[in-house]
Amino acid sequence: MPEAPHTIFLEACSTAVNIPPLPAGTHAWIITDGKAGDQNPCIGVAQAMGLAYTLKPVSKHKFWDLFAPHVLNPQQNPLTKGSAFAPPFPDIIIASGRRAVAVMREIKRLSPPTFCVFLKDPYTHNSGADVIWQPLHDTHVQPNALQSLLSPHHLHIQHASTLQEIKTLSILVGGNSRHTTWAPRDSTQFMALLRHHAAHPDVHLRITTSRRTPEALQHALLTLCEGMEHSCWVPDCGLPNPYVELLTQADALIVTADSINMLSEALAVGVPVYCFAPSMKAGRVRNSVAQLMAAGLVQPLTNALNFTPQTPLNVTPALALEIATRYCEVIDCRAHN
Repeated sequence: MPEAPHTIFLEACSTAVNIPPLPAGTHAWIITDGKAGDQNPCIGVAQAMGLAYTLKPVSKHKFWDLFAPHVLNPQQNPLTKGSAFAPPFPDIIIASGRRAVAVMREIKRLSPPTFCVFLKDPYTHNSGADVIWQPLHDTHVQPNALQSLLSPHHLHIQHASTLQEIKTLSILVGGNSRHTTWAPRDSTQFMALLRHHAAHPDVHLRITTSRRTPEALQHALLTLCEGMEHSCWVPDCGLPNPYVELLTQADALIVTADSINMLSEALAVGVPVYCFAPSMKAGRVRNSVAQLMAAGLVQPLTNALNFTPQTPLNVTPALALEIATRYCEVIDCRAHN
């Protein structure tokens, strides 16, 4: 994969990576507004680095959010009495999301030794970050950013699939977002493909949906599973989401193309990954799905399925290695000055 100018491209790992040990007592803050798509990758990187960490959520505010990432909400100022970000400051900050930028920048100003890492585009060249990671599909790339085709994540998947005759086809269904819209024709096409695979006596469908999944599509998925060996989880059903279980037990995966995080997690399992793309707006997510398909990492969903095991891929260790190496270099430089 060619590197963009002034960036470093990180390859996803299929084997263990030796992360350099950090100094004893190294502690991190994870700063996000709590969205899973921002917080979970930060947690994954911290865990891969072997870091002790504290979650430090940035609260949402109708007025001050209008000025993010450029202006700091006074209530989030580390020097404000009662601030959740008051000193003593951590050794490392791992942050993501535009609401987190101003807080991280202010901590960096007050505490230059704090090593700051930002995941995704901070939407400013004045973020205070020592390291920035961005997905390859970003059109606006910060100077000297780290980039990768896959996204980091926090899942530790121990694949439990066996060579049984009955195959588990796990299906991760997202829904409407600012990047994708499920038109009726999309749901009709998707359900036709699932009905085809559900009719196979040696294939069991296990489905999980999202709060973003259109209600009509949820209903169609539940109807598909009625009276059969298939199962479908929907929000508010009273049971925990079996998302991780579906990954660990899958012999093949179908993932809707509205979430690159879901596709990245699926590729860490080590089974064939099929992608169904609803109506997608031109932009980053559609570009990323096209790149994944061009690289042969995911296949478009059709009537044909393959259950041959694949090499699991995970970019999180590679990103953690790069960050840990740079942090150790900074610590070593300080020790000799």
